[in-house]
Amino acid sequence: DSVSKGDVLAQFDTKELDKDIDSAQYTYNNTKTLYDMKVKNAWDKLDTEKRRYAGAYQEGSAEWQYVYNDAINWDDKVKAAQNEYDTLRLNDTTTNYKSQLDDLLQKKKDATLKSPIDGVITNVNGSVGNVSTGTVIVIQDIENLVVNASIPGYDVIKLSTGLDVIVNLNDVDGEFNGQIIKVSPIANTNGDYDLTVKLTDDTTNLRIGMDATIRIVVDR
Repeated sequence: DSVSKGDVLAQFDTKELDKDIDSAQYTYNNTKTLYDMKVKNAWDKLDTEKRRYAGAYQEGSAEWQYVYNDAINWDDKVKAAQNEYDTLRLNDTTTNYKSQLDDLLQKKKDATLKSPIDGVITNVNGSVGNVSTGTVIVIQDIENLVVNASIPGYDVIKLSTGLDVIVNLNDVDGEFNGQIIKVSPIANTNGDYDLTVKLTDDTTNLRIGMDATIRIVVDR
């Protein structure tokens, strides 16, 4: 099948995950409600102490606001209330529960498998009702074909990205032009070095999996 970027490819079963999300949401909501109540009580206590200290002035006036804002510098009770409030805010008991809930919600989001590119599905390893592991679906971009090749170490030192390449395919007449876009710095299991060639000519008649021979132009 041809697919576009963002198309839904598969939906994983989330019944057990949904139960975990409901439980985590319940725990977080209860913890958040209790925490918010404690924060509000601490703020009300701090506000009361600061208002008491600024009570000699008309509330809302510039003098009242100045004394209210600066009360912590003059009154021990205000300082104690401020410390209590600050400590409570720094030790947010909801953080861990929120993190756990967010992780589960992300898993729920990831349970919908979407295509990351425009392309063609070339392999499906998952099936309805079975547990899937590893690669579930393979999508390949047939509009931007490349040739994967390898070259011995004594020749790889002559190569760099951008070099022109002439490509011949066993199943298609004619030659195709390309350029090296990647040269691996590490040898493969055969002791050779992998490289990738991007085809720059029309690839309408080419198919994924065809065998190719490449000639790299290192000098003219």
